[in-house]
Amino acid sequence: MLRVGMTNPPYMLEHLEEIAQVLLHPRVYSFLHIPVQSGSNWVLDAMKREYTVEQFDHIVEYLYARVPGMTLATDIICGFPGETEAHFEETMALINKYEFGIMNYTQFYARPGTPAAKMKKVDTRVARARTKAITQVFDKWEPYTGLVGQTVRVWITEEIARDKKHMIGHTKCYVQVLLPLDTSLFGSSCNAEITAAGRFHVMGHVVSQSEHSRAPELRTKSTDAGSFVSGGEDDYASAAPAEELWGLGQVCQCVPGSSCECQGTTAGENQLELEQVSRHRREWSLWSVSLLVMCVALWAAFSARVYAIVSNS
Repeated sequence: MLRVGMTNPPYMLEHLEEIAQVLLHPRVYSFLHIPVQSGSNWVLDAMKREYTVEQFDHIVEYLYARVPGMTLATDIICGFPGETEAHFEETMALINKYEFGIMNYTQFYARPGTPAAKMKKVDTRVARARTKAITQVFDKWEPYTGLVGQTVRVWITEEIARDKKHMIGHTKCYVQVLLPLDTSLFGSSCNAEITAAGRFHVMGHVVSQSEHSRAPELRTKSTDAGSFVSGGEDDYASAAPAEELWGLGQVCQCVPGSSCECQGTTAGENQLELEQVSRHRREWSLWSVSLLVMCVALWAAFSARVYAIVSNS
């Protein structure tokens, strides 16, 4: 499974349909991190953000309508210079509207040398109180109680919980799931019944290992719309009668329900190529470090020589 990282609102507005299709892909988590920072257009403008609250609303509503159950993470800054109580209330209204499952929020801290560092600061006690108000609201939400009693597919990474008794997995919508530790399931998926829900995760037990739970080799499918990751008969690419799946030096023509006919290098040769690429990268990194050290040494010697000449003159 792949997880899309963070992107900012202005870069998404012209590509919402493509983003929705990517998040619907069965081998991509339905998760996206879109920082909004504030629910006030005045504050966003003061921050020099290139979007409005209305544009953020449009993005969220569009994705929620086309990617059911997706998890949306965001960021909030409290106490930006000039933020009034009315501005903060606009932020609170936005937060309550969407009840983000994942939200990073913090007080504003000015970086030296930035324009904001010269602006009049919000009183520290006020900024702290606003952060506390967000915490109180955030902690009341129970976003995962609806999953209790359901059987869901969970993808297991090689990650063990702090109690050393559970392993960590995620649903398609990137809800964190704690399951009894079973290292044989690492790198695969299973069907799990959810038995309890916490504020930040759910707990359950394995019902069965999913069919095709071991992810096949991922390949990239190139289209006019860009590159997509493909992985087997049950993935998004196989919706068409025949698809081209591109491996490293290998082209496969696949028809759903039948095997793939491939031309080019074999899987073993692909692995060899990957190992060679990895080795070349390591060699290049070592060479780059050596060159950097050599340049620093030469510059130090040159500087010392110039200093000596200047001192003696």
